[in-house]
Amino acid sequence: MAAATEPERIDHAPARLAWHIAKKSLQMGAVLAVLSTPIRARVRGGLASKQAALVYIGRASLACSATLLAAGSARFFSIDAVGIEDRAYRLEHNQGQIRTDAFAGAAS
Repeated sequence: MAAATEPERIDHAPARLAWHIAKKSLQMGAVLAVLSTPIRARVRGGLASKQAALVYIGRASLACSATLLAAGSARFFSIDAVGIEDRAYRLEHNQGQIRTDAFAGAAS
């Protein structure tokens, strides 16, 4: 009977968590890049054109995403197998997390 109360096992837990980390790193990298553009323009005296602003956003997005992905990957590799499975289970079955992911996906 104890087996009936255990949560279902997620066979793809490491892949599910790794994909979540990568997706959120890209989303946050893009958001941070867009938010940092006016700050960069003010500090450095403006951006010469729309093309310069887009180039800056692209580079900043890449840099922010790579930094966040590296930090997320370091955290991922510090978690034991039970912790990875727990987080993957919550990503798939927690209604608040599912709603948040849907909103973030639509917003990005």
